[in-house]
Amino acid sequence: MRKILVLLLSLALGGLAWAQGSVVHLSPTVVVMNYGNETASIEVRNDSARPIGFKVQAYHWTNGPGGEPKLESTDEIIVFPAAIALQVGETRRIRIGTQIAAATASKGVERSYRIILDEVASAIECYREILTA
Repeated sequence: MRKILVLLLSLALGGLAWAQGSVVHLSPTVVVMNYGNETASIEVRNDSARPIGFKVQAYHWTNGPGGEPKLESTDEIIVFPAAIALQVGETRRIRIGTQIAAATASKGVERSYRIILDEVASAIECYREILTA
């Protein structure tokens, strides 16, 4: 088996977003990357009635001793852009890449990651995230 990474995508919408009726679509929600295929992309579409912004982060995902999910920041996965602002009806692409060395990949080691899109309070905050990322 030569799979080296499995990325699961999560959308972290705060209570305010749900109260205001945010509708955001991600596609695909599972990305499999392997040696020779170190990049992928996902699309994020804003179908809500207001502009929305997200901070985008990658985490290495393992299970703790009790089976609970454990997320740790990682630099093995690169996401671009690190923050996005979407107008009503807009679709944007997030690019994903890996920095895992070919030597590790050729050993058939499978690793799992989670990409989390965390809603920011406003478009201004989103652009601050972009400038400081």
